[in-house]
Amino acid sequence: PEPGTAMLFGLGLAGLVVGGRKRE
Repeated sequence: PEPGTAMLFGLGLAGLVVGGRKRE
């Protein structure tokens, strides 16, 4: 995969984790 794709994937996972923590 391209570096950009990996970055987007990582940011997506981080967003889900942060979003989940904020929702709690």
